[in-house]
Amino acid sequence: MVITTVMGDKRMSTLIEFNTKKAQDLIKKGKVEEGLLLLEDLCHRFPNNGYVWLNYALELDGLSLEERAIPNYKMALKLGLNEDQQRIALVCLASSFRNVGENVAALDTVVDAMQKYPDNPTVACFYSLILLENQNPRHAVKILGQTLLREADPDIFEGFKNALDEKFKCL
Repeated sequence: MVITTVMGDKRMSTLIEFNTKKAQDLIKKGKVEEGLLLLEDLCHRFPNNGYVWLNYALELDGLSLEERAIPNYKMALKLGLNEDQQRIALVCLASSFRNVGENVAALDTVVDAMQKYPDNPTVACFYSLILLENQNPRHAVKILGQTLLREADPDIFEGFKNALDEKFKCL
């Protein structure tokens, strides 16, 4: 996943984009360590750039290296990201916490994401999954159902949208 960045220095931005894409291409071609080293080098060269840390975390995460990705997501968030990048980082961090069995941290992170992005369906879906893993299935179904009702074309509910909405509110 490539995320775009807005930076004042066009040359630095171009260098970061070029090397990020190069690293991702290396990883796709099976040269995983080489690609990861290139991303790690970018983090050392641009230690105050949250975007760089986020891309490194995303690649680690995509390789199921969540334990290595987690501190990089945290660093990216600490350094600052634009709104879309922050949403992605929070969702991926919560998911990584969930995948390594840190359910409390996953729930805390996804709740933070829900507070910042209450109408985002991706955030809501991950929130539902994490609620389910934290033995809260009723609330998980409520969030997922309300998200479906909000996002889907009302016609698919064949006139039952209001009834379903009331049922989900009662959960």
